[in-house]
Amino acid sequence: MEKLRLSIIQAKLCHVNSDWEGAFRHWTDAIVAVSRFTMTNGYTTRIILLSICDILRCQGKQELELKSRNQFTALEKLARSAGVMYWVAGLRHWLNYL
Repeated sequence: MEKLRLSIIQAKLCHVNSDWEGAFRHWTDAIVAVSRFTMTNGYTTRIILLSICDILRCQGKQELELKSRNQFTALEKLARSAGVMYWVAGLRHWLNYL
């Protein structure tokens, strides 16, 4: 859990400072860390993926952004409505920022 939180905090800091390479690296670390939690409902993973889509958009990588958005849409269809939506502190506010 600590690795996940640290990766998200570092990613958000890089993201708001337009350090796209750093943000991408930390969001990717967060994806790896969140995959270790099997009892999630997918909201956290989707927010991380949406953050990666934003980075790709800002970098002008439209094809990769489209592929990532397709993954986001697929995850959205699979997400369960039960469970806590924002079990990682600060992600609700981050989603509003995006």
